[in-house]
Amino acid sequence: MSTLDDWLRETTAALKLPTDAIPADLRNDLLDLTREVAHNVARIAGPLTCYLLGMAAAQGVAPSAAVDTIRQLALAHAALDTAALDTPANAALDTPALNTPANAALDAAAPAAAPTDGVAE
Repeated sequence: MSTLDDWLRETTAALKLPTDAIPADLRNDLLDLTREVAHNVARIAGPLTCYLLGMAAAQGVAPSAAVDTIRQLALAHAALDTAALDTPANAALDTPALNTPANAALDAAAPAAAPTDGVAE
């Protein structure tokens, strides 16, 4: 048994839920969903989203359907964030036009980087 299994068993008992309240496949879906929401929306949104999923399940929504709906929302949110970064202003930052002799001279005049081995000279 893992710490997670022990925790889930203790928590379901404390909440007076059936021992099979979270089947293994749903547990894995919830963990994956939490990660996806945390990475595509906001880190703190993951656990709160799972709470909302639980509320939907309590109202009769199939957990697998709720997982699918939320996953699509998170992916759509990530796509919007990616599209927002794909702007003319950002594209201008990644252009050969910035590779000018003046910028090369500035790079050459910059002091050398400090040693990265953590030892000061």
